[in-house]
Amino acid sequence: MDNFPRASSGCVTLVRGDDEVAVHDVTRVDLSARYALSADVPLIVRSPDELQIGVEEPRRVCLLNAPPDAATILAELDGLRPVDTVLKAHDADPMVWGSLLGELLAAGLLVDAARSAHRPGAVPGHLAGERIGLAHRHGQAAATRILQARQDALVVVHGDCAAATLVATLVAAAGVGHVHHDPSPPGADPDARPRPAAGSTATRALRAANPLVRTHRPAAHQSPTLVVLVGEQVPDLVRAAILVHQRIPHLAVLTQAARALVGPLVLPGRSSCLGCVNRHRADADPGWPAVAGQLSRQTPRAPVTISAMAACLAIGQTLELIDGTGVPTTVNGSVEWTPDALAPRRRTWPEHPDCGCHRTP
Repeated sequence: MDNFPRASSGCVTLVRGDDEVAVHDVTRVDLSARYALSADVPLIVRSPDELQIGVEEPRRVCLLNAPPDAATILAELDGLRPVDTVLKAHDADPMVWGSLLGELLAAGLLVDAARSAHRPGAVPGHLAGERIGLAHRHGQAAATRILQARQDALVVVHGDCAAATLVATLVAAAGVGHVHHDPSPPGADPDARPRPAAGSTATRALRAANPLVRTHRPAAHQSPTLVVLVGEQVPDLVRAAILVHQRIPHLAVLTQAARALVGPLVLPGRSSCLGCVNRHRADADPGWPAVAGQLSRQTPRAPVTISAMAACLAIGQTLELIDGTGVPTTVNGSVEWTPDALAPRRRTWPEHPDCGCHRTP
């Protein structure tokens, strides 16, 4: 952990990285309200008059020249009692604490319990970790918005390989409200596919990850937030073209014996598609169409490390799209991971001039 600089003044001081902030003349909190430290920031006693709140940047500060009983008071701010009740129990100075708590509130380290996850029942227990992680990265307000976006989302996962099962399960565990895993082969008649029983292995796995998830096949009028095409063979271009025509975002995931390939994530009319990728490959290798056709009939099973990494990369791209926090890495590109590489390698796939995907009405 990086060392914090030490303040020499006698006033209560917050240190954020290399910046020292003297606690005075800040907007004070309502001491009659209920507050609590954010769930993602542990409280650590470094010395009798020095506390650390949080361990990871950017949500980490050091409190120097801490007021008496600071650690106990902060620990007792659990969102269940008003601040002034806690302060009176320790005969603490409300002026000092009003300023200090105002700084912590401004830094996002203190939350209003009446409007946060500290409110009983505000966040289901199985999503507590997601809430904490999102709050740490994006702040409390954004975490609330993102979890609601996930709850409202519909993700359909196609594929009968191990990676497909992992993707569906992880999507559900992240709080996506409706996840349908369709293991049927490409091109199968939707009406002829057997509906998974409520107690099927796939459904049980999804419900174990998220007891509130809906798993039924979407109705005809429902448009998925994302369709994930997972397999151990080259993606079906016919199915992908249909998704482009229907304006449904989709992500390709390919697992092979020695590599995981994720992408592109296709935003119809706004990015390159799987047809573009196929054309670029054919431009670079005229024999590619013959290779792709034969690969589709030869599908060696991927090892568990490949399946797991493919699923992790895919869930990251899926959530980035749903969360709306940035442009997913695999838009107009793909990422490839091999067991001997520490990090995935990205390849850019621009729109192909001979592909009409970007002109789809």
